[in-house]
Amino acid sequence: MKLCRNIAAAVALSILPGACDASGADSAGSRLQTMGGQHKVIALTFDDGPSARYTPQILDILEKNGVHATFFVIGQNVVKFPNLVKREIDDGNCVGNHTWSHPFNAPIESKKQLRFQISRTDSAVFGASGVHTTLFRPPHGWLSPWMIDDVESMGYTLVNWTVDPQDWRHPRARVILKRVEHANGKSAIVLLHDGLNHSADPRQENTVAALEEIITDFKSNDYSFVTIPQLLSDPDFAKDYRQLFRAVKVPAKSSR
Repeated sequence: MKLCRNIAAAVALSILPGACDASGADSAGSRLQTMGGQHKVIALTFDDGPSARYTPQILDILEKNGVHATFFVIGQNVVKFPNLVKREIDDGNCVGNHTWSHPFNAPIESKKQLRFQISRTDSAVFGASGVHTTLFRPPHGWLSPWMIDDVESMGYTLVNWTVDPQDWRHPRARVILKRVEHANGKSAIVLLHDGLNHSADPRQENTVAALEEIITDFKSNDYSFVTIPQLLSDPDFAKDYRQLFRAVKVPAKSSR
């Protein structure tokens, strides 16, 4: 497994092993390097999986279209469907940590509880795939200053989003597409779901239905699809699109 590259606070590069490949099988990383921050990119991210019904469909669509994404997985779902996590990584996608049980009160959890939530999920991902997580998305995107400190002290990069079509509310596929299309003309980190907490049937069929149209639409508008590590690997891109990195917080080198 190759190395995940992340941006340090001063847009210097630091390197950590992780459950993702920063270079990407589709050479999106090299395209970013050659085009700099002038090129539009979109990072599709999927939360709350894996799920038996929807994750395979999403992976099939991504593979068919030569697109990679970042999956923020719930540990309890990882132990149910370890083969799906392995496939996510084997297909060239990135897997991040979304806690063990998706607790509602994660921002005010004790340090011990938060570390348990993150470490147990990382262990589940490692057991399924042989790689560790280095990206963390908090449940609901909610943060507190002490949560940020705790997560950074574990060496994790915090990742939220810039576009939220609220697909977890199950709007029609056309609505999801239109909401994501609001990002057209600028780069974006998009929040989607392949699961919903611990639900056996998260009802994400509309997300699946919208996904291929999203990919087709953004490709026709000259976007490159990247994983979060690919996005973070290019200092020129980070410099030119600072607004995108308000959704990302990378720990200082001293916390590694």
